[in-house]
Amino acid sequence: VAGDGFLLNFSAVMLRLSQPFFATLPTPKLAKIDPSYCSLPTARLDFDNETCMAFGCLHAPEGRVGKGDERFFVEGHNFLTECFFVTQRCLHIGLIATINHFEKMLHDLIKLEKALDSPKKEEIHKRVVLLVVNFGTFLFDPTFVDMCSSFYITQSVWLLAQLESCRKEGLTEEGVVEAQQKLFSSVPEYGVKDMAAWFKFLANHRPDRLKSAAIHLMPFVECCVRLLQRPDLLPSPLSRSRIVGVLLAFVDRSDGGERSRGLLGPMGWGSGVVGELAAIVHTCPTVQDLLGPALLSTYAAVDVVEGLDVDKEDFDKYGSRLDITKLIEHFWLRQDCRSSILAQATTPQFQAFLSAIFDTLLYQLNDSMQRLANVKQVQRAMKDEKAWKALPRHERNKKTEFLHSEESVGSGFMKMATSTLGLLNLVTQSEEVAKCFSQPPLSLRAAAAIINFIESLCGNHSLDFKVKDMSKYNFNPRNLLGTITGIAVRLAKQSPTESFSGRDESAYDFIEALASHPDYSESTMNKALAILRRIGLGSEDVQSEFEQCVLRVQIVQTEMTRATQDDEAGSLDDGGAGWQAEAEV
Repeated sequence: VAGDGFLLNFSAVMLRLSQPFFATLPTPKLAKIDPSYCSLPTARLDFDNETCMAFGCLHAPEGRVGKGDERFFVEGHNFLTECFFVTQRCLHIGLIATINHFEKMLHDLIKLEKALDSPKKEEIHKRVVLLVVNFGTFLFDPTFVDMCSSFYITQSVWLLAQLESCRKEGLTEEGVVEAQQKLFSSVPEYGVKDMAAWFKFLANHRPDRLKSAAIHLMPFVECCVRLLQRPDLLPSPLSRSRIVGVLLAFVDRSDGGERSRGLLGPMGWGSGVVGELAAIVHTCPTVQDLLGPALLSTYAAVDVVEGLDVDKEDFDKYGSRLDITKLIEHFWLRQDCRSSILAQATTPQFQAFLSAIFDTLLYQLNDSMQRLANVKQVQRAMKDEKAWKALPRHERNKKTEFLHSEESVGSGFMKMATSTLGLLNLVTQSEEVAKCFSQPPLSLRAAAAIINFIESLCGNHSLDFKVKDMSKYNFNPRNLLGTITGIAVRLAKQSPTESFSGRDESAYDFIEALASHPDYSESTMNKALAILRRIGLGSEDVQSEFEQCVLRVQIVQTEMTRATQDDEAGSLDDGGAGWQAEAEV
């Protein structure tokens, strides 16, 4: 079995052979690469059961020429076609596999280093340094990095050219889409995942190596956005999340974010407020016009990975949605990109996006709060030292291990929930978005979520989540309460109901949805209002508006109760009259 070193050397040889057709723009040479190569019986490589784009899947073609090693001597394709696809496969099983090995070992060693005592930390740290040096000798070699980057940029140019090649005179838009789907159904999907993984790897570990290739990255960025915008060509959630991840890696450092070694951080090579790489993403016309709507559909579509993806176990739906959340938030703050998102506000696609946000938020917040409650229970047990020491050693170890597990997962989900809530708080500041919650089903879903959140923070069980050192778990109940009540106020402004309209539940606005929800508690809402005023959360206007919201709900509840009583009384009167008429007959 070939190891990482052999495959990397073989990859370098194939990249050398591919250099003559590297391109940053469509050229006659790229036009010679046959996109149907992988599905033909004369292909040298075995693509049996290979997942392709556009819902395609390759199977062993009938009449395959040659058996075993004989296939390597079959003629029938030009050199460019064979060299392109052989290099693509070589990088897939060599370069990308080596990157995965490197990142997994690095993650495990760093995790072990944090868990060990000081004497052993130094030994583990030396292993980390040795690992980085060993792998970096080849993976970060400037010549090798430039060749890999050039190949994947060439692949992006080729994919864009294939999209345009289907636009022929006389074809309708539907005909063009069908032609594109047919063409891409024989193109292996791993090519898209691999190029996104490569550039994200460089952006995270050695962004300085991207400097020489940055000027040519516009086709790669455009290809990513065009494919993300076409779920019919790139349906896999795993592939779409890879694209989101690399775009986020390119722009996430423009404000000096968490990763200080980013392209625009202290260790990066950006200049001014926006670095060269982020500027390429920001100034790409395709990003400004298409990325926002593509991210909305991707957020709603990302779910369980199905199919033959060998790395589907590594897919994390909520982690992927966290990346999409950060990317949407980044582009929302740019006016040139926000307009394309707001243009979708009245579409079913946008409704699905907002619905998915609440689904994600409910799951993340409820899960993290439950884990905090578990942490609180173990902390309470450990506080009684006498009773704790009386427990058998294996039971103490089991509870301690459970505590560490709940702390890790709970803090992670709370961080995700805070980020998702931050995005919702940001977008609802726009009236166009807030109006979406003035009618079902979003009005009902928003009301249920806000009631659930405020009940968790201010209800009878709120003390169950009061753990030691709450910042350790990314838990700030004051900030959460201030954000949630601010969102509630903005949604209430878009609900004109001042009294019960008598409408059916299927037409309730946000205020009516709050009033009709069985878990709504006026005392909990008043307690939340008292907390806002006591600790000065939000402005006085927000506090006053939240109070008005609670009063409006109270009025609607009273009128709903009266309407129900009137309906019951009317039914009894009708029943009495009917009984009397029947008796007379």
